[in-house]
Amino acid sequence: MVEESAVPESRQFASALAVGGSVDKVIRIDRSLNGLLEELEAPVGMIVGLTSDPAAMIAGMVLSHRGAYSRLLWQHHYTDSRWVHRTVGEARLLEAAAHDWPVAVAQKLRDAVDGRSEPSANICTSAECSLPDSSPGMLTSWVYELEGHRS
Repeated sequence: MVEESAVPESRQFASALAVGGSVDKVIRIDRSLNGLLEELEAPVGMIVGLTSDPAAMIAGMVLSHRGAYSRLLWQHHYTDSRWVHRTVGEARLLEAAAHDWPVAVAQKLRDAVDGRSEPSANICTSAECSLPDSSPGMLTSWVYELEGHRS
């Protein structure tokens, strides 16, 4: 799992996803993306993150180059005092979420990866919330998997 440490939503997502012991390794990166390329040098299994761009874009390019394929790519952006989410699956889970929407995304992602939700495009909006000062305002949650190495 990739956690962008300076982004509160990424830390919250990583913490929620780690509940239940489903995470083998956490790759912590800072806004300068230090360590991202080195850590993705020899990925194994499934790589998951909720990060800002360019971290999400770079991780996707590196992992695709290494033979991984994209399982999920969900976009989240902040507008009009609300987070707007373009996701796959059931949108209602995020509609009532405000500051804790990264937890809902982690749960939704876990269900989608495990095949417990049907894929269908959705756009949903979280309840009204204020943006933390350290948030980038545009985030992507993503899952890449190396063929034959599912964790």
